[in-house]
Amino acid sequence: MRRWLYGVAVLVLSAGASPAQEGAVSPWYRLYDGITAYIVNPQGKEFTLECHIKDSNFLEVGPREVLVKVYDPQGKAVVREVIPDDGIPGGDTEVAAGGWDHVAWLLAYSYQRGATPLVRWRHFHEPTRLAALPQRSFRYRVHGPPGIYRLLLVGCPDHFVSFRLTPGLAYGVAGHPYFLALEPRHQRRHFLYVPRGATGVNIVLSDLDWPSPGTFTLRTAQGDVLFRGTIQGLMTTASVAFADPQKMQETILEWECAEREAVYLVDVKWTFPPQKSIRYRGTYAVAAVWCPDAATARQIHNGAIYHGGEVFWQPWQVRLYDWLQKLPESERSYPPEALKPRDFLPVNGPYYASPPCDLLLHSYLQKPERRLLFAAIEDLAKGLRSIGPNDLPNVTLGYFANMAYEFGNYAWLNWRPAWLLLQRSEAPEEVKKLVHEAMLTCGDRLAFCRTWERVNGNAFAQIVAALAYSSRATGDPLQQELFRTYLQRFATGGWGPRVGIGPSGFCQEGFGYDHHYGSYILATWPAVLRDLQEPQMQQIYDRIRRGYSYTMNEESAANPWSSRTQYPPHRPIEREGEFAWKGLPGPDFTTSVNGGNEWFAARRSRYYILTYHGRLTPKWAGNAFLGQIGYGGGALCQFHIPGYGTVLDSRLAGDYGRGMHPSQWRQFHLHTLAGQMADGRPLVAADSEHLNARLQGQTVQSSGEVRDAPVQVFRQYEYQPDAVQCSVRLSATEFRPLLDLWIPHPQRSQIAEAYEIIPYLPLQAAKKGQKPKPTQVTAEDAQGKALGPVPTDRSLLARKVRIDRGGFGVIIELDRDRPVRLGPNHTLWIVLAEQPTEPDKIALTYRLVPFVPE
Repeated sequence: MRRWLYGVAVLVLSAGASPAQEGAVSPWYRLYDGITAYIVNPQGKEFTLECHIKDSNFLEVGPREVLVKVYDPQGKAVVREVIPDDGIPGGDTEVAAGGWDHVAWLLAYSYQRGATPLVRWRHFHEPTRLAALPQRSFRYRVHGPPGIYRLLLVGCPDHFVSFRLTPGLAYGVAGHPYFLALEPRHQRRHFLYVPRGATGVNIVLSDLDWPSPGTFTLRTAQGDVLFRGTIQGLMTTASVAFADPQKMQETILEWECAEREAVYLVDVKWTFPPQKSIRYRGTYAVAAVWCPDAATARQIHNGAIYHGGEVFWQPWQVRLYDWLQKLPESERSYPPEALKPRDFLPVNGPYYASPPCDLLLHSYLQKPERRLLFAAIEDLAKGLRSIGPNDLPNVTLGYFANMAYEFGNYAWLNWRPAWLLLQRSEAPEEVKKLVHEAMLTCGDRLAFCRTWERVNGNAFAQIVAALAYSSRATGDPLQQELFRTYLQRFATGGWGPRVGIGPSGFCQEGFGYDHHYGSYILATWPAVLRDLQEPQMQQIYDRIRRGYSYTMNEESAANPWSSRTQYPPHRPIEREGEFAWKGLPGPDFTTSVNGGNEWFAARRSRYYILTYHGRLTPKWAGNAFLGQIGYGGGALCQFHIPGYGTVLDSRLAGDYGRGMHPSQWRQFHLHTLAGQMADGRPLVAADSEHLNARLQGQTVQSSGEVRDAPVQVFRQYEYQPDAVQCSVRLSATEFRPLLDLWIPHPQRSQIAEAYEIIPYLPLQAAKKGQKPKPTQVTAEDAQGKALGPVPTDRSLLARKVRIDRGGFGVIIELDRDRPVRLGPNHTLWIVLAEQPTEPDKIALTYRLVPFVPE
């Protein structure tokens, strides 16, 4: 992005003001993701602001801009600038991570296994290291009325910022939406003002190095201790309810850090009871402002504006409130049917209820009654009232809030109503100016919600939709460029590895693909596509829809890769047109789905097959949930007979890894080579990413390292006219020569037992008026002699296995006589090894031959 500068501030070139007038340079703040400095200027002095920015270029991939805004006491943005990236390629770690929690999980995963990270988190904060990073400085001259000015600096955790005010003015600082990074070497004691209405406080402490020294105390002015604690396991949380909330109002609390020199992260939020006049989701909460002394804290009021017996956080909220107070009740009443407009498309589909203002404005467009317009304005004001002093909603869910949900077009659904209102020439001009100002505030800040927000693709996509509405609502060139940049990075991996739209065109979730959550965008984007007709958004939407035409199934979730849930897509199968399900009868094809080389599909007259070879949720993420979330490794997801039904399918046992830890492999309903290593570790070959997967003619080949097992797996599928030939083999890990460099380990890759597991649907196709019968699994020898049902309690030597769902099914033709048996959870086990075996001795080829009634 190019550099943008708006407002009445004047950019001052290199030479600064007189040193005698300069204030001290602030400490360096690492951005998680932003800070607001509340500057006390009781005389309304003109001052110079000098901002310093350093970029470690460590975590983030690609350019990351910094937002700089200065608001005067009346809420006017006297500085509004986006500072471009420093141009140095980032992403030294190439870690698929979003917010602080993902980095913390990754580090905890290392510490739990006795490994120390190559780079300590505190390392970047060391003065000598920080001094070595290139610094860019930007100066602005600011003038305006007396009062509290707000300096907003928003970037990402790679950014370090500091500032100097000339002449020196007192200030306090808040971190948002999450942490503030504090340096005890700079200041050990801070003072926090309790705003009116607060009834408690949430506290989160974090240090991403372990173990962590120091004791932290929050006490009242009278010395009563509200909290005392240390940082344990990278994070400590506490929730404190005030014993006498009324007594605590507008008092000053003292925070102290003892026995610690290194930087730490702290998130303190004042919590409030439910606010009936404000629309939001979660717990109403606002970030604390950290001040150097009690006097400064009292002057700043934690950013609160007290007016008319109410607490506000933005001057435009006060003016909108005053305008509504003059409006008679009769001007804003409406009949119940006004909440049921015709042909209404909710902007978040079925996932969150549309606010009254959106419904009322659509009813107003169909029947323009003045009272509907004014009622919509009143309700919109309730939603806009949730915005706090840091230009974000004052909310938390538990201890944190993902702003993709709480500020994007997911739960903060004021974006479209504002866009609709600003188009109406008959709407009061005073109101439109205030809503326009609100959209500039909100849209600018939302465009810099891009770390924690990006892990949940179903909500991340709703930031794109919100920015589309905001940029159209304001018509502001900077917001239009922010939207285009956000959309482009969302679509092309520009926000980092494994977030946004993946190479196969699906919306990623949890650094992989979730079959269920990934489908939400197909229910939420139709509204914005119809309203705004954005071509690039339509292309993204169509590509996702096309992808689902390959991955869906009529009878099973058939989604072993799913990175969050076990559920199927939240939408019906399409049966006609370009996006019809490929499992329906149709012309032959063989393809890499959407050209991504992750899913491969083939259809012939008697079969439709889908396999998955692509990205999986990182192991450190599964470590923080219930088990491995999703499997792949070239797994067969579904083998379906068009016009009849599905025979083979891979499914997960539960959500977020429930029942899917590799140690539970015996219970899996999953196509995989599985077993146990000689040292007792589980072997699940589907726990591998085959990033080299390619389609050559009618054959797919892929391979990858099995995670947490020192072997590689190779898979191949050859799509023949009447069958699919499948091959699988193992070898020792690619890293074995390195690991055996000094002391060779002869049993390193040795396998104690191994089976090719083939899952099948447990019941035959249901016939009208009858209960479905169990699927029949029988064996034959090489001469075609029937050997009877495949047993569960022993192995049977067979050349063929017939899986019959009631006249249709699949015959599995083995490369030679092999022991087979039925495993738990409706699976066929082909025995490959049951005594210690080297991996290169384990290989299997078999054909899947479909059959239908004669």
